[in-house]
Amino acid sequence: MPGLWRGARPTRWRRALVAPALVGAWLALGPAQAAARDPVDQPSVDDAVAFVDTLALIRENPLGKPEAGWVRRWRGPVAVTLEGVAVPGFSAVVATSLKRISEATGLAFHLADHAGADGHIAIRVRHQGVVAASFGQSDAVCLTSTFGEAGELHRAIVDISEGYLDCLDHELMHALGFNNHWHGATMGRSIATVLAPRHSRDRRRAFSAWDILAIRTLYRAELPPGLERDEALPRLRAILLEESVVPAAGR
Repeated sequence: MPGLWRGARPTRWRRALVAPALVGAWLALGPAQAAARDPVDQPSVDDAVAFVDTLALIRENPLGKPEAGWVRRWRGPVAVTLEGVAVPGFSAVVATSLKRISEATGLAFHLADHAGADGHIAIRVRHQGVVAASFGQSDAVCLTSTFGEAGELHRAIVDISEGYLDCLDHELMHALGFNNHWHGATMGRSIATVLAPRHSRDRRRAFSAWDILAIRTLYRAELPPGLERDEALPRLRAILLEESVVPAAGR
C-alpha cells in the first residue's frame, strides 16, 4: 500500500488495490461526481470528469483513507524494456499499446533493448508464483510500481504473470499515472475501461475510447506534474468541455 500523503510527496508509489467501499467514499471529496442514472443514458461531461478524477487525482493515505492527490505523469520520452519469460508475439502486442499511448500523450513511448535509470518502464513477464511471492499476495497476478518526484514519473516496473498477459493495458494505465480502478456499480455509471475490476462487465482487455480520453486528458499541458487536485479539477473540466463527443458508455 503506498504512502500517499498530500504534503510530503514520496518518491515511490505503488498501485493500490482499491475496495469498492473506498471508491464510494471518494465521492465526499469534491464536486467531480458521476450523477446516478440509468446506465443506458448517454454519458455526460460530468461522467468524464468523475472518471478521470477517480482514476488519477484521488490518493489513499497510509491509514487507508481517501484524500485529494495531485497530477502524476511522465514528461517523456520513455523507453520500455521487456524482461523475464520470453513469450512469442508479445513484443508486437506491447508495441501496439505503446503506439496508442504515444499518440494519446504526444510523448514517445518506445520499445528498447536497454534503458537508463530515468524515463524507463520495465515490463517483467514472470511466473505467477513468483509474482505472488514477491508481493505477499497469493492472488497477485499483475502489479505496477511507479517511482517519481513532485508528480513527475521517472521509472516504473510492471510485473505480469505469463498466464495473464491480457492485463498489459490495465498495468500500463497504472504506469502512466492512473492509480485507481473504476467500479461502475458504486460510482453510478457503467463505463468500459481496462481499469474496471477483472471480472466486471465493464472490463476491457485493450484501451477503450474512455481510456484513451483519460490518457489524452491527463497529458494535456494544462495539467503539469505535481498540480494539486483542487487546482486540477477546473482545468480538467475545461479540457473535457472542449471534447466534441463524450464516448458512449460501452466504448
